[in-house]
Amino acid sequence: MDGPPNEPFSTLAFTGFVMYATAFCWHLRAWNTSTCLFMAWGGLGRLMHFFNSIAWNKNMLDRVPIYHDISIRVQTARVFVSIPACALCITRHIYRTTRAVAARPSRDELRRAALMDPVVGMGVPFVWQIAPEYIAEGRVVILLEDFGPYLHVAAATPAHLVILATLAWPVVLGVMSLVHDLINIYNICKYGHQLKEVLAGQDDLSLAV
Repeated sequence: MDGPPNEPFSTLAFTGFVMYATAFCWHLRAWNTSTCLFMAWGGLGRLMHFFNSIAWNKNMLDRVPIYHDISIRVQTARVFVSIPACALCITRHIYRTTRAVAARPSRDELRRAALMDPVVGMGVPFVWQIAPEYIAEGRVVILLEDFGPYLHVAAATPAHLVILATLAWPVVLGVMSLVHDLINIYNICKYGHQLKEVLAGQDDLSLAV
C-alpha cells in the first residue's frame, strides 16, 4: 500500500528555505551575524530536506554515498548544537544591546563580539558535533524512504558516550542562554527608557553594537 504523497513536504521544505533566505538577506544588510547564522543553519536544513525528499521519493536507493555522511552530520549538528548555539548568540547580541545603554563598548570589545558569533555558531558545531560522529556512527548507512540518510549508531561504549555528550549540548547551551535572558530582562527593566531612545534612532534590524 502506497503511503501519503511526498510532494506537499517537498513544497513546504522549499518554501521554508526561501523564507529563511529572504530573512537572511534582511539581517545581512544590518550586519546582524547572530541571526544570520541562525537563518543559514535553518535554511540549510530546509534545503537538505527538500533535496532528500526528491532524491529518495518512494525509494531507498544508495545514490551518492559521500552525500550520506554530509547530510547526516549537518542535520544532526543543526538540531543538537547549531540552533541552540545560534540562539545563544542572539541572546548575547541582545545583551550587548542592553548593556550599551549603560556603558558604550570599546572598539576592541566590538571586534571580539563580532568574532565570537561565528566561533560559537559555526566552530562549536563542527568541532564538538560533526567530528565526534565518526566515532559514534556505524558502518551501515540507514536510508529511509521519502526521508533519506539517517544516523546509525554503533553498539560500542565510545559511541554511547558521544551520544550522551550530543544530548547534553542543548541543555548546556540552553542554560547559558537562560542566564543571558535573565540579565537582559533585568537590563531592560532598569534601562527601559534609555533603551527606547537608542532604538528609536535605528533604521535597520539591529543596534550596531
